[in-house]
Amino acid sequence: QGDVGFLESRRISSDNWRIEFEEISDPQYKTFRYDFITPKRTLSMVTQSNIHTTWVSEHLVKEKSDIDIIAEFATEPLCDVAALNKIAAEFGERGLVRGHICYLLLRYLRSTRLLAGCLLSLWHRKNDYGSV
Repeated sequence: QGDVGFLESRRISSDNWRIEFEEISDPQYKTFRYDFITPKRTLSMVTQSNIHTTWVSEHLVKEKSDIDIIAEFATEPLCDVAALNKIAAEFGERGLVRGHICYLLLRYLRSTRLLAGCLLSLWHRKNDYGSV
Protein backbone atom coordinates (compact mmCIF):
# COMPACT_ATOMS: atom_id res chain seq x y z
CA GLN A 1 0.00 0.00 0.00
CA GLY A 2 2.83 2.43 0.70
CA ASP A 3 2.29 5.48 2.90
CA VAL A 4 -1.14 5.89 4.41
CA GLY A 5 -2.64 9.19 3.23
CA PHE A 6 -4.63 11.71 5.20
CA LEU A 7 -7.88 10.12 6.46
CA GLU A 8 -6.92 6.75 4.95
CA SER A 9 -6.58 3.49 6.80
CA ARG A 10 -3.96 0.82 6.29
CA ARG A 11 -5.24 -2.02 4.12
CA ILE A 12 -4.42 -5.43 5.58
CA SER A 13 -3.88 -8.30 3.16
CA SER A 14 -3.37 -12.04 3.49
CA ASP A 15 -3.05 -14.97 1.11
CA ASN A 16 -6.87 -15.21 1.12
CA TRP A 17 -7.68 -11.46 0.96
CA ARG A 18 -5.62 -9.25 -1.35
CA ILE A 19 -6.59 -5.71 -2.26
CA GLU A 20 -5.52 -4.25 -5.58
CA PHE A 21 -6.58 -0.87 -6.90
CA GLU A 22 -6.34 1.19 -10.03
CA GLU A 23 -7.22 4.75 -10.90
CA ILE A 24 -10.04 5.01 -13.42
CA SER A 25 -10.24 7.93 -15.82
CA ASP A 26 -13.15 10.23 -14.96
CA PRO A 27 -13.58 13.80 -16.24
CA GLN A 28 -15.07 15.11 -12.99
CA TYR A 29 -13.84 13.09 -9.98
CA LYS A 30 -10.76 11.20 -8.85
CA THR A 31 -11.97 7.60 -9.21
CA PHE A 32 -10.50 4.31 -7.98
CA ARG A 33 -11.60 0.69 -8.44
CA TYR A 34 -10.65 -1.68 -5.61
CA ASP A 35 -10.53 -5.42 -6.23
CA PHE A 36 -10.72 -7.72 -3.20
CA ILE A 37 -9.23 -11.00 -4.39
CA THR A 38 -10.22 -14.16 -2.51
CA PRO A 39 -9.81 -17.88 -3.26
CA LYS A 40 -13.49 -18.10 -4.25
CA ARG A 41 -13.95 -14.93 -6.32
CA THR A 42 -13.04 -11.27 -6.66
CA LEU A 43 -15.28 -8.56 -5.22
CA SER A 44 -14.93 -4.97 -6.39
CA MET A 45 -15.98 -1.48 -5.42
CA VAL A 46 -15.41 2.03 -6.78
CA THR A 47 -14.81 5.24 -4.86
CA GLN A 48 -14.87 8.81 -6.12
CA SER A 49 -13.47 11.94 -4.52
CA ASN A 50 -13.62 15.69 -4.83
CA ILE A 51 -11.68 18.24 -2.80
CA HIS A 52 -14.05 17.80 0.16
CA THR A 53 -14.83 14.11 0.56
CA THR A 54 -14.75 10.58 -0.82
CA TRP A 55 -17.82 8.42 -1.44
CA VAL A 56 -18.59 4.91 -2.65
CA SER A 57 -20.03 5.00 -6.16
CA GLU A 58 -20.12 1.20 -6.62
CA HIS A 59 -20.77 -0.85 -3.49
CA LEU A 60 -18.69 -3.87 -2.52
CA VAL A 61 -21.77 -5.95 -1.64
CA LYS A 62 -23.78 -6.50 -4.79
CA GLU A 63 -25.50 -9.78 -3.93
CA LYS A 64 -26.19 -11.68 -0.73
CA SER A 65 -23.45 -14.25 -1.33
CA ASP A 66 -20.86 -11.41 -1.24
CA ILE A 67 -21.55 -11.16 2.49
CA ASP A 68 -20.41 -14.76 2.97
CA ILE A 69 -17.21 -14.08 1.02
CA ILE A 70 -16.42 -11.05 3.19
CA ALA A 71 -17.20 -12.94 6.40
CA GLU A 72 -15.02 -15.89 5.38
CA PHE A 73 -11.95 -14.12 4.00
CA ALA A 74 -11.69 -10.48 5.16
CA THR A 75 -8.71 -9.76 7.37
CA GLU A 76 -9.09 -8.39 10.89
CA PRO A 77 -6.91 -5.49 12.05
CA LEU A 78 -5.25 -5.76 15.44
CA CYS A 79 -6.08 -3.02 17.88
CA ASP A 80 -3.94 -2.00 20.86
CA VAL A 81 -6.79 -0.71 23.02
CA ALA A 82 -4.51 0.66 25.75
CA ALA A 83 -2.48 2.66 23.23
CA LEU A 84 -5.63 3.95 21.54
CA ASN A 85 -7.13 5.03 24.87
CA LYS A 86 -3.86 6.83 25.72
CA ILE A 87 -3.97 8.74 22.41
CA ALA A 88 -7.61 9.67 22.99
CA ALA A 89 -6.86 10.88 26.53
CA GLU A 90 -3.91 12.97 25.28
CA PHE A 91 -6.07 14.49 22.54
CA GLY A 92 -8.65 15.43 25.16
CA GLU A 93 -11.56 17.68 24.24
CA ARG A 94 -9.90 19.14 21.11
CA GLY A 95 -11.84 16.83 18.82
CA LEU A 96 -12.43 13.18 17.94
CA VAL A 97 -9.96 10.38 17.48
CA ARG A 98 -11.02 8.85 14.17
CA GLY A 99 -11.55 5.11 13.97
CA HIS A 100 -13.36 2.50 11.93
CA ILE A 101 -16.29 0.23 12.71
CA CYS A 102 -15.24 -2.25 10.03
CA TYR A 103 -13.68 -4.61 12.56
CA LEU A 104 -16.79 -4.68 14.75
CA LEU A 105 -19.04 -5.13 11.73
CA LEU A 106 -16.83 -7.97 10.49
CA ARG A 107 -17.01 -9.71 13.87
CA TYR A 108 -20.78 -9.36 13.80
CA LEU A 109 -20.95 -10.61 10.22
CA ARG A 110 -19.02 -13.71 11.16
CA SER A 111 -21.30 -14.46 14.08
CA THR A 112 -24.76 -13.79 12.62
CA ARG A 113 -24.69 -12.21 9.14
CA LEU A 114 -28.06 -10.68 10.07
CA LEU A 115 -26.92 -7.06 9.99
CA ALA A 116 -25.32 -7.43 6.58
CA GLY A 117 -28.53 -8.89 5.17
CA CYS A 118 -30.44 -5.91 6.55
CA LEU A 119 -27.93 -3.45 5.07
CA LEU A 120 -28.13 -5.17 1.69
CA SER A 121 -31.92 -5.08 1.85
CA LEU A 122 -31.92 -1.34 2.67
CA TRP A 123 -29.40 -0.65 -0.11
CA HIS A 124 -31.57 -2.47 -2.66
CA ARG A 125 -34.67 -0.65 -1.42
CA LYS A 126 -32.88 2.70 -1.81
CA ASN A 127 -31.85 1.79 -5.36
CA ASP A 128 -35.39 0.64 -6.22
CA TYR A 129 -37.27 3.55 -4.68
CA GLY A 130 -34.74 6.40 -4.48
CA SER A 131 -34.80 6.59 -0.68
CA VAL A 132 -35.21 4.40 2.38
